[in-house]
This record gives sequence, structure tokens and C-alpha cells, in this order.
Amino acid sequence: MRFLSTVLTAALATQGVVASSWFSKAAYNKWHETELERWLSDHDVPYPTPADRKDLEKLIQDNWENYAVKPYNSWDADSLQSYLKAKGVETQKGAEATKDSLINQVQSSWYETGDQAQTAWTNVKDWIFDTWTDSELKEFADKHGIPVPQPRKRDSLLQKVRSSYETVAQKANGAAAYPGNWLYETWSV
Repeated sequence: MRFLSTVLTAALATQGVVASSWFSKAAYNKWHETELERWLSDHDVPYPTPADRKDLEKLIQDNWENYAVKPYNSWDADSLQSYLKAKGVETQKGAEATKDSLINQVQSSWYETGDQAQTAWTNVKDWIFDTWTDSELKEFADKHGIPVPQPRKRDSLLQKVRSSYETVAQKANGAAAYPGNWLYETWSV
């Protein structure tokens, strides 16, 4: 009886996951065609020109897992080790020698699921600027003519930049849904 209960629970959970992915729209379905093309370009995914929206969405769908959900699959061993070190995860003995074991370790400490990645892309302006320094925020505001109150505090700076995000995105010939390279133009390397 216990086995039957476990199997039934697993079947219902699987059905729920499949149904949620079938009935929820992918974040990129709301993007303008130029944003679809920009995402493909930013990720070095070749696409035909001219291409219709359906073809662009299919290309993104085919590459979404590798670039948005599990980008670590394409990382080299040094990048994998750096990520694990930053997360405070010690690499297993001998793991340095095999990329597969490092990927398994990263995968077990990775927080993003497919649904979480969709949600994050949907609400870009709510989180994207949180990691920026005050000087990066100020430079972005200056470049795009966003008035910043003086004396400026981080909270007011974030609020002004977030509230102007849609306008800045439209000026960059896109909607706000996909943060293309236009968002990072003020950064220096």
C-alpha cells in the first residue's frame, strides 16, 4: 500500500510539472521580434534573416535550457570551480580532473529551475539593478538622462532607474522584457 501511495504521489507531481510548463507562457513569448533577435545574437546563436517570429521563438526555445536554465553545462573546469568556491562548496577529491563531476556539483547547488528562470526574465527591472554599484547606477542614469535627486541615496537612485527602465528600453529599440547588451553599455571592462 505504501508503494502505491508513493507511485501515485510521484505521478501527480510529474503531471503538475508537465501541466505547468504546458500552460505557462515562456518569458520570450512576450518579447518583440527585435528582442528575440537580440537574445539570439547575444548568445551567438545563428538565425536566418529574414526570419519570422515563429522561427525565432523556436530557436530560443531550443537554446533556452543551455543559456537561461543550465548555463553551467558550457563552462570550463576553471569556471565551474570558481562558481563552487564562490558558493562555499568544496570540490570533491579528484573532481578537479573531471568536468562532469564538477558539473554535477554545480547542478546540485544551482538554485534556478526552468520556472524560476522564466519568472526572473519576466520581472527583469525588479532585480537587475540590485547588483549594480551606486556609481554604475549613476552612470546609467546620466547616460540616459534620468534625473537623480540630490543628495542621492541608493534607494532613491534604484527607484528612479527602475521607473525609467521601460522608457530607456524603448529608446534602445526594444521592450523592457529582454535586457540586451544596451543595458550594460555604460559598464567598463
